[in-house]
Amino acid sequence: MIDITLNNSGLLIIAGEKDRSLFADICMNPESLISVYSCCRLLSGIDGSEPPLHLALELFYRILEMRLRLGVFTAVETPALSQSLLSHIFELCNTYYAEPSLVITGASGLSDSQKKIEAYREKGFKNVWVLDRESLFNCRLNIKRVSAIRDEKPPFDIIGDIHGCYDELEELFYELGYEKKGFLFEHPAGRMPVFIGDVADRGPYSIKMIEFTANMVEAGKALYVPGNHCVKFMRWLNGSEIKLKHGVETTIEEYTALEESERQRIKNRFTSLVENSSIYICLDNGNLVISHAGIREKMIGREHRKIRAFCLFGATTGKTNENGFPERIDWAADYTGKPFLVYGHTPVEKAVIRNNTINIDQGCVFGGSLTAFRYPEMTTVSVKAKRTYYCRNSGQVKNISV
Repeated sequence: MIDITLNNSGLLIIAGEKDRSLFADICMNPESLISVYSCCRLLSGIDGSEPPLHLALELFYRILEMRLRLGVFTAVETPALSQSLLSHIFELCNTYYAEPSLVITGASGLSDSQKKIEAYREKGFKNVWVLDRESLFNCRLNIKRVSAIRDEKPPFDIIGDIHGCYDELEELFYELGYEKKGFLFEHPAGRMPVFIGDVADRGPYSIKMIEFTANMVEAGKALYVPGNHCVKFMRWLNGSEIKLKHGVETTIEEYTALEESERQRIKNRFTSLVENSSIYICLDNGNLVISHAGIREKMIGREHRKIRAFCLFGATTGKTNENGFPERIDWAADYTGKPFLVYGHTPVEKAVIRNNTINIDQGCVFGGSLTAFRYPEMTTVSVKAKRTYYCRNSGQVKNISV
């Protein structure tokens, strides 16, 4: 069985000179399927006369745009993938944060299929399936909700960027009324902590925080969204070249001091933690949204590479300041959405509710505070940093031994 799994805000293109309608009949809900041909039929006269092609195309693109704007799953059936069609589709997908996937029917061999898969992935398709007639009858299309939408209910304690400050985290947990049970912390009233990313780098206990976060999440005792530092360290673990600055060098130093068996174990656990976590999460029936660096309202409930970048880095000008940090755009100043947004990433002195958002990164690793936002109480609890572990502007470690 070939499982084709897509999220419910995505787009699937079904292309091929033959058998594409057979695939649509076997796998598709007709209400989700549009084509230029179906638009021609909608505009045809009583006598069966066909409308001008440009009018059918206009209707086709209007319907496609409206469905993508609404964030509902849509499939497009077309015999060929012209450059004009692809350009229109990719432009709409980028505008409305829809991930485009592709099914090509009428395959003529494994070699031909592989070439097509590689070629269309390079063009920008997230997933590509090339099917022959026999495989069409062994296909199953699964439309799933976006993984960011979670069923967990309040109350939550959402905790800002920890950056290896494990001692402060323990103190904060006790301040919040949690009890330590073995390697875990639990609240007698069943409150759920949520870590908003950047659990490692810069502070004294990055590896300990990686272990602790994995323990809590795997035990079902906490939720977690990755931060940009999390993704950067994971990329280094997997062999990518990265710039060894802005704090990752401290985690790498801790990691390389471990025995080989321990390094492999930590690598496996952390990679699994990051890769299996949603880049943002929606809780309390969509009333609460948590992301490391923020998110725009029109991105919520969708998955797209642009959304991933925004959740990890926020909005930037594309330039860097004199200290090598990206120039930020204050996206929260213009937020008018209904969901309440909790984020961190850019340290601010105080956690203040503004435009239905709150930034709970108070720069603990820089000598500030570690903050928890309590939901639905809409209150904060903070503990002061025990020392300054990292000098932000110079990029140098300070007082890291304890």
